[in-house]
Amino acid sequence: MSRKILHADCDCFYAAVEMRDNPALREVPLAIGGSAEGRGVIATCNYPARAYGIHSAMPTARALRLCPHLTLLRGISIATAKRHARYRRSSTNSPRWWSRCHWTRPFSTSPM
Repeated sequence: MSRKILHADCDCFYAAVEMRDNPALREVPLAIGGSAEGRGVIATCNYPARAYGIHSAMPTARALRLCPHLTLLRGISIATAKRHARYRRSSTNSPRWWSRCHWTRPFSTSPM
């Protein structure tokens, strides 16, 4: 029996939901985070944004300096209630998907 290893990048979850719902965001640097005017930080970003050195927990102002054309979706705003509902629906579907995979085994979600 061959061994299969699956890597699920859950750090990119919020960006993945946004890219799924708006395919135009797939190829552009995208981040979800707080305001650059305050002390906002990046919650998550996609791989095109990571190519510019952007990562989770980075100050938003620094991320925008690294990538001035970064598409930033605010983590806290009036419009986020609808977004959070989408995130919630997507995250509750994930365990169902994992449970249908007969080859999966429990694994730790702790950082290495």
